[in-house]
Amino acid sequence: MSNKLKNILLILISFGTGLVLAEMIAQKIAPPIKENFVIQPSIDFRYIIDPKITPGIVGTSQFVSTSEGTRNFQLPSPNDRVVYAMGGSTTECLLLDQKETWSHLLMEKLSETKHVWIGNIGKSGSHTHHHILQLKNLLKQRSKIDEVIFMIGLNDLTFFLVDSSEYLDPEPLKTQLQAFNQNTKSDTSKWGLQRLYNQFKRKNKKPDVPIYHDKFNEFYPNLRRRRRNADKVDQLPNLDNALFVFQQNIDTLVKICTNIGIKPVFINQAYMWTDSINQYHKDLIWMGGNGKFMHQINDSYYSLAVLSEGMSAFNEALEAKTKDLSVAFIKIDHLLPKDTSVFYDDCHFNENGARLLSDILWSELK
Repeated sequence: MSNKLKNILLILISFGTGLVLAEMIAQKIAPPIKENFVIQPSIDFRYIIDPKITPGIVGTSQFVSTSEGTRNFQLPSPNDRVVYAMGGSTTECLLLDQKETWSHLLMEKLSETKHVWIGNIGKSGSHTHHHILQLKNLLKQRSKIDEVIFMIGLNDLTFFLVDSSEYLDPEPLKTQLQAFNQNTKSDTSKWGLQRLYNQFKRKNKKPDVPIYHDKFNEFYPNLRRRRRNADKVDQLPNLDNALFVFQQNIDTLVKICTNIGIKPVFINQAYMWTDSINQYHKDLIWMGGNGKFMHQINDSYYSLAVLSEGMSAFNEALEAKTKDLSVAFIKIDHLLPKDTSVFYDDCHFNENGARLLSDILWSELK
């Protein structure tokens, strides 16, 4: 055998051996996983909002997520105090520009004196059954978490009113699907090197080309019209079982956090539900259907007085449970006016409302 052929064989053997070793290492550090994300990673949306429909929100709003599926412009630095904001749409602040969400404003205020990063993983429609799954999933993805801020209660009430049996005894697979964004893809490639390369691409992927939405300019008027034309129910169903489940879920969230040294912070829910608001504000309300009102025209909706009574019960249950567990609780409902200086509908913050809320939270968390 010629020396040239020996050299070629040596190179091929060395290359093959190196490839096998690299694959063995990649199998260890990049195992097959099915990742779940509350928010779709690496997106860049724009929402074009008519301020007549959403009072207090002006101009085009940007929604950007990181490669890890959090509403933030960037991932945390090693020295940052890492905080996550978890909740439903009142945490997500879908229609607010990224820089005008209460989580971003709070991060900016806290960062004036210390290095703080706040990742918003609020998801519209999420309640405490979902948050338990979301929190467990988050702990698999990120090892360093210092605090989790939970804004909870309103979706627990409204989902109980929509389907009490589903709230009291949720179907596991359905709850799992509801808790996470379904547009994200798992990575179960056979080869470890392929998975390692995919991880690198995800970490360094720039947001997609901005996608513009104006669907909410029809969405809200339609839902408001349905509520306005429907009969009103003036009595709540018995909430005892729902409140019991709600407090059980709070207990679970606290145990998950405190068992690994994460500080949980709970915020109650502010809302515009009260009979004392004027007709202009009443016409902005669309929630509170007696059944699956988001997907069908309902014959009846709960009255504002009844919704206020129900929300007060959930807020009181949250306050009592956090006091019993000796964990941080911030009461905001009595500090925010029930009008369009804060909300653009039942409970969602407009630009000024998010600023006011961030000021309240900053004074408690600084």
